[in-house]
Amino acid sequence: MAVADFTGRAAELHSLLDRLSGAGMAVTVISGMLGAGKTALAVHAAHLARVCFPDGQLYACLDDGGRPRDPQVVLDELLRGLSVPTGSIPVTRFEREALYRSALAGRRVLVLADGASSAAQVRPLLPGTAGSAVIVTSRARLPDLDGARFIGLGGLEPTDSVRLLGRISGRGDRVAPAEADAARSIASACGYLPLALRIAGARLADAPELTMADLARLLVDERRRLGELEVGDVSMRTRLGTVAKAVSGQARRALALLAAADQREISGLAIAALLDDDGALDVAPELADAGLLHRISGNGHSSAGIYFMHPLVRAYAAELCPDVGAALPTATHSGGALPDAAADCRLITSRADDRMATSRNQAPP
Repeated sequence: MAVADFTGRAAELHSLLDRLSGAGMAVTVISGMLGAGKTALAVHAAHLARVCFPDGQLYACLDDGGRPRDPQVVLDELLRGLSVPTGSIPVTRFEREALYRSALAGRRVLVLADGASSAAQVRPLLPGTAGSAVIVTSRARLPDLDGARFIGLGGLEPTDSVRLLGRISGRGDRVAPAEADAARSIASACGYLPLALRIAGARLADAPELTMADLARLLVDERRRLGELEVGDVSMRTRLGTVAKAVSGQARRALALLAAADQREISGLAIAALLDDDGALDVAPELADAGLLHRISGNGHSSAGIYFMHPLVRAYAAELCPDVGAALPTATHSGGALPDAAADCRLITSRADDRMATSRNQAPP
């Protein structure tokens, strides 16, 4: 379905449409954390670009409630979408992929692969010839997807966040001056994340007696923020919990420790030190691929990169903190109170970052 209230992302949309209108077979990966609006951008662009793909558009859902779907099952759906009779769809993987590419040969078709967990899940869905294009959405960046270009999404711009909040809440494109400060406060509490803004806007639309100032006051307290970002069957806490349950136990412990230490930005090496495990260098890239941390420097799966924790992820991680004592490094006070544990965590991460800086300074040119 088209996104009626699509807001912002002008630069990303221009880049994506420019890519889709070009020659060759374009593959574009839109990555970002849960709720960043990856699907909204992909669908909006696909509708705008439909004139470039006169032979059709295909939508493939690759995520089943947090579990990756088998690409061979997805191929079966796509082949039937291309009018291949069910009885003519091969059983074997290689024959099915060959038939799919033969069906697309000579056509201009746009494929939207939504919610990919890995490049391996996407490769069987790539057309074999020029003319068609693929948009992939994923919380992971998928750097191993050959020939792809990448668009990373963070939060919306503050002005676009307020505009989206106004549209969904029924206030329109321009929030009344009397509510402007409250709208900006809500947008900030949501971390400018489109999904959170949509939930907040839906709450305002559903309860006309609830003013923006009322909701802004409810969202001030980070400890109750996730509970307020819930409407109908859409809940930030539930969505974040689904993602968090899919990562390793060590990664979940790292989230709890980061929340206890009140860490917004941290290196991958410091996260390993926080876990008191030199073998935990893959934890930061794992959390980044799950969309629970955002890599702000460093390439690929480097543990030496710097990572940022979104405020709503931090609020969810803080709810894991009652169990944080069991996950604290041996250097912390055993069984200590949470404030002491947080101080110890900050000390450990500071030392790890110092070691990383020293190592960089001593590295040969």
